[in-house]
Amino acid sequence: MTSADKQPLGDLPAATTPINGTKSSSEKKKPKSHNKEVTPTSVTQPPTGQASLPLARVKRIIKLDEDVRACSNSAAFAVTVATEMFIQYMCEQGLHMSRSDRRKTLHYKDLANAVHKLDELEFLSGKYNICNV
Repeated sequence: MTSADKQPLGDLPAATTPINGTKSSSEKKKPKSHNKEVTPTSVTQPPTGQASLPLARVKRIIKLDEDVRACSNSAAFAVTVATEMFIQYMCEQGLHMSRSDRRKTLHYKDLANAVHKLDELEFLSGKYNICNV
């Protein structure tokens, strides 16, 4: 045996291919998933960590509820992102209504028609009386 044969195991170079010539499971290419993520709207972006609405104001509105003693920043951020997503969804639905009238401008009546015609927005029709066109 030579001195090269007596090297400790930690000093040996890592094997690049297995002895039998097949690729290891980590080297095999994984099949690409062709499933697209389903979102409520076509242009919704995932949250980036920044909100467009002011977080301090959202926290102040949350604290107006007598049942809420304290609100963490992460909870307020989640409410802020959910509010932004709801506003975007409602505006997109109103825009669909305006386009059905062959207009490019969004009017109040478009939002009211979206509330009136869509089951998802039905909760706005009674209490807030948004459907008065």
